[in-house]
Amino acid sequence: MTKRKRTDALSFALGRPWCYFCGRDFEDETILATHQRAKHFKCNECGKRLNSPRGLAVHASQVHKSSLSVLPNALPDRSDVRSDVSGMTGIPATALAAHKANIVAQVASQDGQQSRKKKIDVEEVDALEIQSKLDAHKEEVKKKLELQELVEKSLPYSIPAQYLSFYPHINYMPSPLAPPKGIPIDFSDIAQVQTQQPA
Repeated sequence: MTKRKRTDALSFALGRPWCYFCGRDFEDETILATHQRAKHFKCNECGKRLNSPRGLAVHASQVHKSSLSVLPNALPDRSDVRSDVSGMTGIPATALAAHKANIVAQVASQDGQQSRKKKIDVEEVDALEIQSKLDAHKEEVKKKLELQELVEKSLPYSIPAQYLSFYPHINYMPSPLAPPKGIPIDFSDIAQVQTQQPA
């Protein structure tokens, strides 16, 4: 991968929004917000989706009269319901730095894997096997040439074989005296000519 492609891939990966609670990245922030509401800010008791961890904690205490201490579906070190993270806002600076370092390491490892040349395994080939395949190929070419010569000889008029591929429906040349196919021969004209001649 060239340097330009690497920087493009790196800037693309760093620009993608990501979920602070599970580490997953997304196309844009609206999809991230939908993800967080569906996975992390959803009430386990009634299924209501809220907009923040604090909103979920307040909902649990006021509606269900229960205390919520752990955010659902979150990493163990990021499951605090008192955090102010919603979407990409409120993410701590240490978590942002760790995420950027992780992305840089991933892009670098992908670059290293792509730059290595793949080794091609070459099997040992028997010389007799190669010679037999070559002889079989020569025989096949010889048969094709013989068939082509036979076709050229069997035609009533000499048509070069190169033109036969352009007109595959023509397999012979009609006689110059015969009418074209599909036109009926009218023998009445010939009979009139024969009757008009003096005997």
